[in-house]
Amino acid sequence: MTMCSPQARYIKQGTSDPTSSKSSNPHIPADLEGLIDSSIIEAENDLLFRIPKADEIKKVVSEMNSHKAPSPDGFPVQYTLLLNGTKSSTILPSQGLRQGDLLSPYIFILRVDVLARLVNREVERGAIKGVKVSPGAAAISQLFYADDVILFCGAKISEVAVLMRYIKKYCLWSGQSISVEKSSIFVSKGVHHNFIVQVKNQWGFKQLAKGVRYLGVPLFLTRNKSKDFAFVKEKLEARTNGWKSKSLSWMGRATLIKSVAQASPVYTMSTCKLPKKLCNELDGVVGRFWWSPKKLSNKCYTPMGWKDLCLPFDQRSLGFRSYESFNEAMIAKLAWWVLSGRDSFCVKVLKAKYHVGSNWLDSPPPKSASFVWRGIEGAKSLLARGACKLVGFGDSILVWNEPWILGLPNFKPVPKASLDIIPCLTVAQLMNEAKSHWNHNMFLPNLEISCPFCNVCDESVIHLFWECSLARAIWFGLSGICTDHFQLACGVDLVEVIVFTCVDLVDALNVNSFILKGTLILDLLWKARNNKVHGEGFLGGWEINAGFWQKFGEKHSAIHKTPGINNGADHGTITWEHPHDGVFKINCDAAVGHHFSSIAVVARDWRGNMVFAFTRKVNTIIPLQVEVEAIIWAGHLAISHGFSDY
Repeated sequence: MTMCSPQARYIKQGTSDPTSSKSSNPHIPADLEGLIDSSIIEAENDLLFRIPKADEIKKVVSEMNSHKAPSPDGFPVQYTLLLNGTKSSTILPSQGLRQGDLLSPYIFILRVDVLARLVNREVERGAIKGVKVSPGAAAISQLFYADDVILFCGAKISEVAVLMRYIKKYCLWSGQSISVEKSSIFVSKGVHHNFIVQVKNQWGFKQLAKGVRYLGVPLFLTRNKSKDFAFVKEKLEARTNGWKSKSLSWMGRATLIKSVAQASPVYTMSTCKLPKKLCNELDGVVGRFWWSPKKLSNKCYTPMGWKDLCLPFDQRSLGFRSYESFNEAMIAKLAWWVLSGRDSFCVKVLKAKYHVGSNWLDSPPPKSASFVWRGIEGAKSLLARGACKLVGFGDSILVWNEPWILGLPNFKPVPKASLDIIPCLTVAQLMNEAKSHWNHNMFLPNLEISCPFCNVCDESVIHLFWECSLARAIWFGLSGICTDHFQLACGVDLVEVIVFTCVDLVDALNVNSFILKGTLILDLLWKARNNKVHGEGFLGGWEINAGFWQKFGEKHSAIHKTPGINNGADHGTITWEHPHDGVFKINCDAAVGHHFSSIAVVARDWRGNMVFAFTRKVNTIIPLQVEVEAIIWAGHLAISHGFSDY
C-alpha cells in the first residue's frame, strides 16, 4: 500500500496543468510531461485521490494473494530459481522489464509511445526531417513493431545526434539499453562513405547487411526474386522435416498443414507477390509431406493432384490452400484497402506515392513502380470481378464505363446500339434534381408496358396471370375456375385465391391436386410470357395445354408414389456380380456421420460365399478421406488373409 500515495500524486500533478513548461514534480523529468495526454476527468481524479477507509483496506488485503499482487515488472512479489537442482534463496524484484513478463508487452507499448512522441516533436520543430516517398506524402520518421524499431532522419550528424540524445533519454526513463550488436545503419545513394565511418566511430553502428529481413520481409530486393524469398521455402522444409520423425495420422497432418505450414508465411505473402515458381515449390513441399510423411526423397506416389486437394469441403475435398491463390488473395486484401481508402498511414503513403484516384481500377499501371506496388496492381483484375460502386449522388460514375448495377455481368450495363461518341453520361443525369429518386421519364417512354399476350392492356401481375384473355381461358379449361367471379388487387390475393378460397370449392381428396394445378398454370403462363418477350416463340393455348398435362402427370406420380416399393427398374438396380473362377472380390464402403464415420469391408469368393466382413469407426468426417481409409483398410485385410497369392 505504500506505493499508492506517490502514484496518486503523479496522476493528480500530471493532469492538473498539462500546458506547464516546467515539471511540477521533482521526480518527473520536464521533457516527459506533456507527452502523455490526460485521459481522466476531474471527478475521476478526485476519486483516485480519495483516501480509502480502513474497512476497504482490510477487505482488499484479505483478498490478496501471490497472483493478485504482482510487482511492478509483472512477476510475483517474490520467487525462487532452481539452479543445478538446488533451490536458490528468495529474490525480491524491484524494477525492470524482461521478455515474458505478464505486464511487459503493454508496458512496453506505453513506453515506446513516449519515444514516438519525442521523435515526432523533433520533426515538428525541424530538428529531424524524416523521409518522404513523394512530395505530397507525409514524412516518415519512425516505424515501431514490438521491440523492433526503425528510425529515419537526414544524412547529417546533427540529426543523428538528436535521435541518439532522445534514445538515451528514453533508455534512462524505461530502464532499457540499446544493443549495438543488433543495431545497424543504412544510407541512401549519394551519401558519402565518410558519413558511415563517422557514425560507426561515434556510436558503434555497423552498416546494414543486404540480406537482412524485417518482420519476415526482405528489406532489399534483387532481380532474382526467387532467391530473395528462398528463406520461405527453407523454413517450410525445416518444419516438415521435423514432423517426419513423428507418427501422425491423416487428421494430424491436415491440422499441421493448415494451422502451421500454410499459416507461417502469412505476413510475407500479405505484402509481396511471390514468384509463381516459388509458390509451386511450396505446394510441392507440403504435398510430399501429405502423401509420404516418412520418406526423405522428393518422389512419391500422389493418387490425387494438389489442385484437387485444395478444393473446398463442399466439393468433396480437404480444403487445403494453394500458396499462389492464397498469396493473390492476401495481396488483393491490401489492394482493397487502397481502393476503399482505408484510414491507414501505409495506405495514405501508397496513394500519395502512386497518385491513386477514383478510377484506379481502370487506370493503367505506372511504368516505374516498386515490387510491392506491382503486386498490388496485379490484384486489380481480381477486385474488378467483385467491386461495384455504391451510388450516392452519382456525379462521378459513368453509366456505360463503370460498375454500378448489381446482377449484371461485370456490373456494367450494355447499350443496345454501339456508341459512336465518347460515353460521358453519368448516373446523376438519370436522377431527379433532388438526387433522391430516378427520373422515370427517361426510362418509361422506351419500355414496352403492354401485355405480350393481348397487346391491349398494360402488363401487371394480376392482368398477366388472371385477367388476360389467354389466362382466363387456361384457368377455365384446366381447372374450371371462372376468373370473372374473383376481384384481385395484388399478387398476394392471387395466392390466397388458389390456396384458400378455391380449395373450399373442391373435394377434400383433390385439394393437393388442385393446388398443384394452380402452381403449374402460373409457371406455364410465366414461361409463355418470357418466350414471347425474348423472341423465343409464342406458346399458344394448345401447347400450354399439352405441356400442362405432361408436367401434371410427372409431379402427381412423384408425389403419390407408394413408399417401400422398389423402383429400381426405373433407375437401374445395382447388383453384386460374381468374379472369375478362383478370384476373391472385396467390396468396401463408408458412411459419414456428424462426429465420426464408419467403414466396412466385405470379401466373397467366386461362388458368392462370404469370406469375411469387418466394420469399424474412423475419427474423420471428410468424405474423401473416409473413402480412402476404407480402401486402405481393405488392402490391409486382403494382405493379412493371404489374398495377394491369388
